Amino acid sequence: KTGETVCARRVVLAAGTMNTLRLLFASASGPAGLAPMPSLGSRFGANSDLMGFWSRPDSLHSSFHAPAAMGAFTVEGHDSATLGMGSLGGFDTLPLPRWLKRRLARNWMLYGFGPDSGTASVRYDGDRLQLRYDQAQEPVLQQIRSAFRALERESGDRVRALAKPLTVHQWGGACLGASASEGVVDHRGEVYGNPGLFVADAAALPAATGGPPSVAIAAWAHHVADGIAQGS
Repeated sequence: KTGETVCARRVVLAAGTMNTLRLLFASASGPAGLAPMPSLGSRFGANSDLMGFWSRPDSLHSSFHAPAAMGAFTVEGHDSATLGMGSLGGFDTLPLPRWLKRRLARNWMLYGFGPDSGTASVRYDGDRLQLRYDQAQEPVLQQIRSAFRALERESGDRVRALAKPLTVHQWGGACLGASASEGVVDHRGEVYGNPGLFVADAAALPAATGGPPSVAIAAWAHHVADGIAQGS
């Protein structure tokens, strides 16, 4: 309810990187808010996610009837880029022309991951987060594009990459650090200067995982929960 206040000895933020950052920024903006967090918004990254499509017109398999995500692999000579495939399951239920469905059934999502630099940043204008991420400063994105081109040459099937990175794996901005000048949270996930406030999601990661980050996030959350349970 509006105006209702709930008090707790401990609060754990695990709202997803962008939502956690917004909550921290908004909660520190008023005179009665959180203690200053000088590193908030710095050391941010997008895991260098890059999406594309792999057209395989001679494939015997339909993209409509395959797992949503199929493993991870690398292309020889491009080991720094981890690639994966995804299906277009569900597209066959859309009201699309038959010719278009036949064409889509032989197209596969292709995605690449890689460790980006973490030199991007996030700021808050009082309403929305403002992101500064320059893909030209992330060499790994060019490595992923090069891996896409190599895959196209080796397979003989066209690969189209999106012009801009598209990510669901944001990390950082409230990073683990040795002090408040180097990060937002300490080794327990507790926010410097704000005792009892913890960050348990990817906002606390100090570096990109370079691949699907769910296991790393789960491990960090487990570590934070253990520390709270043990009172350390």
